[in-house]
Amino acid sequence: MLRANPQPEVSVVIPCFNLGAYLDEAVRSVLDQSYDDFEILIVDDGSDDEVTRLMLATYERPRTSVIRIENSGVANARNVGFEASRGRYVSFLDPDDLLEPRFLERTIGALEKDRSLAFASCWLTAFGNRQFEWRPESCEFPALLAEDTVCTAAPVRREVLDAIGGFDSAPALDGYEDWDLAVTIVGAGHPGVIV
Repeated sequence: MLRANPQPEVSVVIPCFNLGAYLDEAVRSVLDQSYDDFEILIVDDGSDDEVTRLMLATYERPRTSVIRIENSGVANARNVGFEASRGRYVSFLDPDDLLEPRFLERTIGALEKDRSLAFASCWLTAFGNRQFEWRPESCEFPALLAEDTVCTAAPVRREVLDAIGGFDSAPALDGYEDWDLAVTIVGAGHPGVIV
């Protein structure tokens, strides 16, 4: 049973630009979590395809809200979602990704166990046209400088996101904004872990 909490522990921010065909599955993967103290914020980044626009016009799911903005890129959409969020931890889920049922339980559990950690990442399994397993071993320097070893959905402590100012929305970082965020967090002395 889902419980309502005026101040959830976790905010799951889902930026969405023209990916409405996949969005409901992503939301369902959050609603099906074994850890149930969360809110979901969908940030419609100015979608202009008919499927996404029609779906979001009447979209209703438990503990889920939709924020509409003019198209300004995924980094800005994530920042808008972060600013509207209320959780102590924030996870940025892409609308064409899915969370395993124990994702929040295990990552938030790691963060609760070790207060020195800024974020908790994980391995992932790619599905669809390209199927593979991604198993990074380290999210410390220099491994993180050589390769993005932190998944986008990795929950981050709110105070760390506040301290670094969220995602850098510079156009030069398009497609690399999540890697830049991880490098900035670790570079500022906030370690993470791969669960």
